[in-house]
Amino acid sequence: MSRPHSSGRFWKRRRCEADDGASDVDNDDAPNKIFTTRRGRGRPPTTGKYVGLAKAKAENLAQCQRELELEAEKEAVAITRQVRAKKAFNESAETIGEVLGVLYQRTATDEIRQLQEANDLLRQETPSLVRRFLNCGRAWLK
Repeated sequence: MSRPHSSGRFWKRRRCEADDGASDVDNDDAPNKIFTTRRGRGRPPTTGKYVGLAKAKAENLAQCQRELELEAEKEAVAITRQVRAKKAFNESAETIGEVLGVLYQRTATDEIRQLQEANDLLRQETPSLVRRFLNCGRAWLK
């Protein structure tokens, strides 16, 4: 038994017009046509409560990263301040140690001698300062 070829007609393309060498795709306005990307028959665009969720998650992630960077900067500043404070403390401790070393090497008689010399210098300067003061006062009264 032979089957009629009627079932194949669904698969074949029917041509109503005579074949004149022009296809359906090649028409005059095809070069001027702007092609855009199409989604096709794939997954539909997101709808409902999930619209913009990916963008919101990306923004949230970016914000979290910025916050982490700021926190890291704050920690770095705090550590730098601590290091500077420790360095300043160590330098002052060294200076104080040097001063104390000089003071411990001095005896009481050396300290008394130095104070007496400073006192003698001040006593020598006092009369000249009094004269200058009095001269300025007289000049001011004139």
